[in-house]
Amino acid sequence: MTVLQIIYVTFTKIYNEQVKLHRRTREAVLETIRICKDQNILREYLSSREKEVVDIMMTLFNEEYILKTYNVALELLPYTMAIHQRTDKRIL
Repeated sequence: MTVLQIIYVTFTKIYNEQVKLHRRTREAVLETIRICKDQNILREYLSSREKEVVDIMMTLFNEEYILKTYNVALELLPYTMAIHQRTDKRIL
């Protein structure tokens, strides 16, 4: 494993721990950045681009939430359609 891979894996482990504690929130992202900087993991990069990192990670959270919600809606669609069809027949 290269040094860059080790750094990435470490960042990801810290991030996953914070998500377990704070869910997929801004607080989880900020704590991840704080811990990494304290442990000298990507310190310079995170210090100079903290806002950008937060924005990107929050966007990823939002996209992941939208995809999960969409997938759940697709899974429920046949049941919803069946309920509407039964309701429509009763009305007629």
